[in-house]
Amino acid sequence: MYSQKCTFTGNLSKASNNLYKEDLPTSKPDTVDNLRALHPEGDLNYNKQLKPTCEQEADFWESEDGKNLMLDVLSLSETKVYFRK
Repeated sequence: MYSQKCTFTGNLSKASNNLYKEDLPTSKPDTVDNLRALHPEGDLNYNKQLKPTCEQEADFWESEDGKNLMLDVLSLSETKVYFRK
């Protein structure tokens, strides 16, 4: 399920890593520190006016550019080709 979510958002490497990982998650004491190093905190003063509204995002995905992006990059067939490489 997580791999599909990553694929639809364009994170193909995360989807691939999740599908083919061999290690099980660990609960070692340094796990939280490692995760924090991997995902540092972002700027808390993010300008929210730059973020598109839900309507703008929906309009984009229904536009010609959004549909082309969905077909060319985020399609299941393209994902299969990516994973075969």
